[in-house]
Amino acid sequence: MMPLMVTAAKGQSAYSNLVMSLNPVAYWPLQETTQPPRYDMETNYGSLGQIADIYYASSQAQATNIGPIVGDSGGSRNFLGSSSGFGVVPTTDNGISLQAGQPFSVEAWVRTTGTQSYISMINQTGHNGNGGQFGANTSSGWMLCMNYSASWTDYNAVNGNHPPAWSFHVFNGIGDSGGAEAEIPNTNNLTGGASGYVNSWVYLCGVFDGTNAWLWEYSTNINNAVYGGTNGMNLQFAITTGQPTAVGVQGPVVPGAQFTPDTWDPIQFSGSRGYGSNPYHGFIGEVAIYTNALTYTQITNHFMQGTNGLGNYRSTILGDQPIAYWRMDSPAWTAPQPGTFPSAANYGSAASTMTNFNTGAKGANSAVYQPGTFPGAPGPTYVGFGSLTNACAFNGLVGEVDAGYNSSLDPTGNTNNFTLVAWYRGNPMDTYLGSRFNCLASHSANSWFAGFKTNSAFGFKGAGNELYIPPAQYNGNDGKWHMYTLESTYTNGLGTNVTIYLDSGANYATLAATNNIPGAPTYDATIGGAPDTAYTENTNEAAYNSSQQYFAGEVAHVAYFNKALTLSQIQSLYTTANPVPTITQQPASGSAGEGIGANLIMDI
Repeated sequence: MMPLMVTAAKGQSAYSNLVMSLNPVAYWPLQETTQPPRYDMETNYGSLGQIADIYYASSQAQATNIGPIVGDSGGSRNFLGSSSGFGVVPTTDNGISLQAGQPFSVEAWVRTTGTQSYISMINQTGHNGNGGQFGANTSSGWMLCMNYSASWTDYNAVNGNHPPAWSFHVFNGIGDSGGAEAEIPNTNNLTGGASGYVNSWVYLCGVFDGTNAWLWEYSTNINNAVYGGTNGMNLQFAITTGQPTAVGVQGPVVPGAQFTPDTWDPIQFSGSRGYGSNPYHGFIGEVAIYTNALTYTQITNHFMQGTNGLGNYRSTILGDQPIAYWRMDSPAWTAPQPGTFPSAANYGSAASTMTNFNTGAKGANSAVYQPGTFPGAPGPTYVGFGSLTNACAFNGLVGEVDAGYNSSLDPTGNTNNFTLVAWYRGNPMDTYLGSRFNCLASHSANSWFAGFKTNSAFGFKGAGNELYIPPAQYNGNDGKWHMYTLESTYTNGLGTNVTIYLDSGANYATLAATNNIPGAPTYDATIGGAPDTAYTENTNEAAYNSSQQYFAGEVAHVAYFNKALTLSQIQSLYTTANPVPTITQQPASGSAGEGIGANLIMDI
C-alpha cells in the first residue's frame, strides 16, 4: 500500500545548500507538517496542549466507558496490572515539567481493583537509588501513590515502607527519598474495612504549597464529614526533610531544601521505578495538574461537581486553569493502515531509487512518518537554517520515520566509507536507569546505529565496533540543539576507523573498527528509532516491548553520505548552521567619566 503523498517541504538555506553540495545519498530535512494518523493517545485539555498528550504503551491500558463523574458519559482507563499496561507523557518538550520550588497540585479519580503495594498511580520521577539526572542518587519530581511511602514511613510498625495508605510525595533531590510527604490510611475509613476502597471511586488531590505536602481524599464510600478532606492525614513531612537513615525514621531537616523537578523522566500513569514496573491495577479518570496550590474551596467544589450530576465538572476544572487535564476517556484504538502515513521528502542522489519494504512505496517520497511521531515541531533556529526550522518530535515510546532502503545505505565488510549527520535535541532524554537506548537513526544492529545510551553519545557499525562520548567529556543531552556525526573511514593499507563527533568535531571518540559489517538487506533505515524487530513496538499494541529504542526528543536535517567527510567538511557544516560571530570592524574609541556609562557599537 502506498503512503499518503503530500507536498514535499520546500525551501533552501545556507546549511541545506552546503549539505547538497557534498552530494548526500539521502537527505531528509524533516520539514513537513502533515500529521500521521493518531496513535493510542489521551488528549490534554490543559494549557500545555499537545505536548502533554498521553501515549499508551499497549492495550493493557484498556479504554472503558466506566467513568467517575456522575451524569457524565465519559469513561476512564483501566490499567490491567500488566508490565505492558501504562501510559506516559513524553519529554519531547521539557515544558511538561514543573518549575523548581513552585507550589502545584495533582488530582485524580481512582478506582482500584486490587490491594497491591509499592504502586504509583501517577508520577514524574525515576528509579530508586539512581533516579536523578545521569543516574545520580538524587531523585526529583513527585508521586501520587497507593500502599507505598517514598519517605520510608512505618507508622504502624508492621508494613515497612508500604503502609496501607494513599500518599503524595514531593522530592527535593536529596537521596532517593528526601522531600515532603502526606499520607492518609486507606483502610478503616472506607465501608468494607481494610479493602473497602477496592472497586470504589476515590477522589484524591495532592497539594504542595511550597513547604508542605497535603493530601485530600473524598469518596461516596466514606463518611466525608469525619474522614474527608485532610481529616484522615496521619503524616506530613516538609520539603526540608532529608534522606531517612532507616525505615520508620524521619529524615533530618535540611534547611533551604526545595522541590526539584524531574525534567528527564516522562510523566507516567500506572507503575513506578521504570516503565512497566510495579503496575497499578484499576481505573484512573479525570487527572489534572495545576501550577498552584488549590484551595479548600476549589478542592471541595471539584468533588461536589463530580458527584452532583449537574454536568459541570469539565468546565469547573478548566475554569481553575490546569496546565494538564486528561479526561482519560479516549476511545479504543485501531491501528491505521500504512498507506495513510504522510511522507518525508528525501533530496539525496539515491532518492529516486529508494524502496520502503514496509509500505511498498518507491522513490523520493517513500519515507513515512509513523503514528506517534510529531512532524512540524520546533527545530533548530540557528541562522544557517534560514526558514527550515522545523523538526520531528519523537516520544521515546513508539513511532519513527521509516526512511526506506537503498543499497547505498547498507555498507558491508570492513573497508567502507560513510558518514551520517543529524541535528537533535533531548530535553533531556529519558535514560531509564541509565541503560535505555535513544536512537537517532539506524539501519539495524547488523549495519550502523547513531544515538545515545547510558547518557552517552553512542554509535557503532557492525557488531562490536561500539564507541561512546560520556557526559563527563561532553554533555550532549542538555536540552540544546547539537549536531551528531557518525563516520566510518577506510584508509588503504591502514584499516578502518569509526568515529563519533558532536557539534564542530572538537568532541569526539574513535576506534579501530576491525569487525565486518554483515549488512541488513531486508531492513529499512529509520530515524528516531531502530528498525530491528527486537527493538520496535508491536504494531497491534498487544504488549509493550521493553527493548524498544525510540528517541525522546526532536530530530532534523538527517543526511547520509557514502563517503567519509573530512573533519574540515564536518566543521563547515556546523559553523554554517551556527556561525561564530566575528568582529569585522574595530569599535570607535571613546571615553567616559568614572561612573558614567557609554555604548560601543561594532559590526560583527
